[in-house]
Amino acid sequence: MRRFLTVILATVCGPHGLPAQRLIVKTSIAELEAAAHRDSLDPAAHYNLALGYWSKQQWDRVEVELHAALSIDTRFAPGYLALAFLPQADGKAWREEVLVLPGGRQLVRYIAVDTVVQQFERLYRRAFLIDPLVDIRIVVATEWRGGTIGRLDRALYAYDDGKWDEAFRRFGDMLADSADYRGEKSRLYEEIIWYHALAGARLGRYEPAIRDLSDLIDRSQRREASDTISRWPLRTNEYRYTLAFLKQRASDPQGALQMYREALASDLGLYMAHVHMAEIYEAAGMWVDAVAARRGAVAANPDDPSLLLDLGKTLANAGHWTEAEGSLQEAADANPRDVRVYFYLGAVEQQLGKAESARAAFSRFISLAPTRYGPQVTNAKQRIAGLQ
Repeated sequence: MRRFLTVILATVCGPHGLPAQRLIVKTSIAELEAAAHRDSLDPAAHYNLALGYWSKQQWDRVEVELHAALSIDTRFAPGYLALAFLPQADGKAWREEVLVLPGGRQLVRYIAVDTVVQQFERLYRRAFLIDPLVDIRIVVATEWRGGTIGRLDRALYAYDDGKWDEAFRRFGDMLADSADYRGEKSRLYEEIIWYHALAGARLGRYEPAIRDLSDLIDRSQRREASDTISRWPLRTNEYRYTLAFLKQRASDPQGALQMYREALASDLGLYMAHVHMAEIYEAAGMWVDAVAARRGAVAANPDDPSLLLDLGKTLANAGHWTEAEGSLQEAADANPRDVRVYFYLGAVEQQLGKAESARAAFSRFISLAPTRYGPQVTNAKQRIAGLQ
């Protein structure tokens, strides 16, 4: 499940901790370590190494590599999702209590640790706000697929396994049986709507996904108004933001902009709404609005240097070269591990006629760039050759 259970019960004869699926990584640890060493500034390389350590249950190393990935790219959504689920994998999510039963039998009770639950919710929300369609395969590594498997379990397993068609069908069948989800089960129905929408979005079936999200927003608003207590990481405004995201992908920019504005009206700190609004404005060549949206993102989350990189790129595209230079230099100072900044800074310095500064920025990019940036490295070398 995507949320913590309040209490888990298991007999002492079972293993310590909660059994889950095993994460299988076919690449050897040695190869993954070599790749992370070679491409030390590639968040994907550190993430892949984290998965390798995860498969060997080397939990401290997993955490180190996930944080390394996020220190390079502060919007690396899979990293946040993996960190969210890590305590459920390494057993730190649960406090163990042993109850002695008549006859000497023992019962082990696992209780969710409140601080870990809060951290899970924060990281889970951040991953999905950065990318509502984030790669969710890490969830499989923390699922316990035993005991009685119900309809919802089968649908969730299909979703987590990337079987989008099957998941969409199974969640859709449950939605058709809405009479089964009344009273205390009504909150569970919202979860079914959510995953039906996401499965539809992953299949490019945006129309039913948008209907689902609209329905979900209405239900969530009514539930929050009733002060119903529930444990679920996402809230009404995050559903609203996801609806805007799906409208954007469904080529409805005006509808998306309206929903992003509504989301921002409820949460001024929802910086990713500004990011996506900027994308829409850029696609339409509305550079004044695009720059304003980028500045809004920086103001909403001033601790994220990647937003300064975005602002610099947009300023450059708008022809504001001097301002772009300042923003990109600020991004480089704030996070020198993000090598992307040096490529764009070199391009801006070149445009401003600052040949030596451009050469220095391009050279730094070439020396630090991960292997997968091969085309950009070639471009940077060509630009250096053309500098006078």
